[in-house]
Amino acid sequence: EEDESGTEIEARVLYWLGWSPRVAGYVRYGTFDSEVTESSNFIGSRREGKLEREELVLGGGAATSLGQERLTIGVEGESRFTTTDEVRPRIDRTLDGRDVTVRGGVEWFARQNVALRAGYGYTTSDSDLDAPFTLQTGSVFSAGVGFVPYGGIFSVDGYVRYVDRSPAEDGGAELEVDQWQIGLHTRMLF
Repeated sequence: EEDESGTEIEARVLYWLGWSPRVAGYVRYGTFDSEVTESSNFIGSRREGKLEREELVLGGGAATSLGQERLTIGVEGESRFTTTDEVRPRIDRTLDGRDVTVRGGVEWFARQNVALRAGYGYTTSDSDLDAPFTLQTGSVFSAGVGFVPYGGIFSVDGYVRYVDRSPAEDGGAELEVDQWQIGLHTRMLF
């Protein structure tokens, strides 16, 4: 038997400072609970456990548009705090994690319905604040394009991203990440 539940609530604010500069902030809080209980399987083992996760995200940024609103430049920062309680046979632990990210980027409308984007982000991530050698740092470089067909009931966005993340301390047990990512997203515009 498996039971899963979760909630998430988010609030955002945007303030325009005159003709173009704007600042924004957001807060998001979420919980996720999962409980699994299985009867014995054909080899006599059973799996059971409980996981509770709580997450708080705080973020904000600033941006401005130039050149008749064709070029937008922005920076933002985000902090994510997580607490994960895990209970399984012979395991009962609590992990407190923290991620901090600073990003910057540009968006240029090459045409009225085509946007070209580029960005850079720097991240520190600690999966367990109480344990040594869990801190990772890294960079993310990205480039993308967005397209809204005339009549605009949907948009299509694509990107290529390079992620380079490694342990920040000698002896770090976390895996090094060195990868290329490609994404394609579409959304309805209502």
